[in-house]
Amino acid sequence: MTPAEPRILAFPGRTVRLKLLTAEEIETQADLARVAIDAVFCFADGLCEPFSAELWLACCDTVLDDPLSEPEPFRQFWLLRQEALPPGVTIRPSWENEEITTTARLTVETVAEWAEAALRACDCNEDAHGCWRELAFPAVRVLLPAGLDVPAAGLPLGDGTGEIIHPVERRGSDIYASGPNFPSTLNAPLEIAVSNEAGLLTFVLMLHWSILAEPDSPGYAHVERALARLREQGWAPA
Repeated sequence: MTPAEPRILAFPGRTVRLKLLTAEEIETQADLARVAIDAVFCFADGLCEPFSAELWLACCDTVLDDPLSEPEPFRQFWLLRQEALPPGVTIRPSWENEEITTTARLTVETVAEWAEAALRACDCNEDAHGCWRELAFPAVRVLLPAGLDVPAAGLPLGDGTGEIIHPVERRGSDIYASGPNFPSTLNAPLEIAVSNEAGLLTFVLMLHWSILAEPDSPGYAHVERALARLREQGWAPA
């Protein structure tokens, strides 16, 4: 099998990390979350579209802004998911007892408003304040590279043991693939997460398909252009 042939990479695939030390002027956790959300949608523009977002909350020290082991918020894990999904796409909570909310479509505004509401509901004592540790986007629709030969039945993908036919959506000349599609694919073609350590944000991109991850693959340049947009905004290799 040549590198350019579409296949699922062994987990976690190709991982790219970028970091951003946010400005001191950003005082609230909601504003910090907005920086992360803006970065995700800046990267996604023209490349992918998230179907779900997951938020991990904590109680943080009011002085050092470090997460505390105690107390923990009563509602620590939150899931925002799109109501209508492409056939086969499955969204499963990553954590137990997630607070689940639905929306017609995930946008910068809908995700930011949801995150702000979750932070407002974060119940910490007087010696701590609500903060967020991670914001993840595990379910995604991805634009496939132009010129990729995709049969009418779907995209053939090597999975290490054989080949699966992954469903696609066609919009004019554009072809999209979405995931995860349990049980055939456990991950979307790519996943995004942003972690927060006292204002130091780390953007983590996991590329699970070879056609997006490998330098000689047709989608590599598209991903690199999306990453370049973040670097232009001050994100640097982690």
